[in-house]
Amino acid sequence: MWLFLMRYLLTNAVATLLRHRWTILRAPPGIRWLTSDNPVIRLNYYGPGKYDFEGGWGREGGEILLPLSPEHLLYTKVGSKPRRETASPQMAQLIQRMTIEHAHRFVFAEEPNHSVETSRPRFVDPSAFKKEADFWNRWQVEQEEIERSLLSGT
Repeated sequence: MWLFLMRYLLTNAVATLLRHRWTILRAPPGIRWLTSDNPVIRLNYYGPGKYDFEGGWGREGGEILLPLSPEHLLYTKVGSKPRRETASPQMAQLIQRMTIEHAHRFVFAEEPNHSVETSRPRFVDPSAFKKEADFWNRWQVEQEEIERSLLSGT
């Protein structure tokens, strides 16, 4: 399945990606880009406080952001030429907030960042922890069963 997906991505989806005009946005002084366990942000930005994460590939006006390092972020706005190389402090703060909101569970930073704690407070839930541990303990066996049934045609 993975090989099929890679073939599809490399022969079909890459054509869409190449039509976009990409730039590397540098973080402004004093700000380091965050990343997360869901790092690619497909953004529709409508105005201050009005956005969603349904934008992206081939959608006119949609923006795609991917942190590459604490200093560099891959960026495109579909249908537009890149405007800048260094993000403004306001744009950087907005991107940081979106990165935190878009994360599934984990946000990664090079150094402590208090905006993460205020935007997404930590919580401890022993029953959720046990449920997830049980899920991962069963995962390998379940995947093997699924693959066996796919290969046998049942």
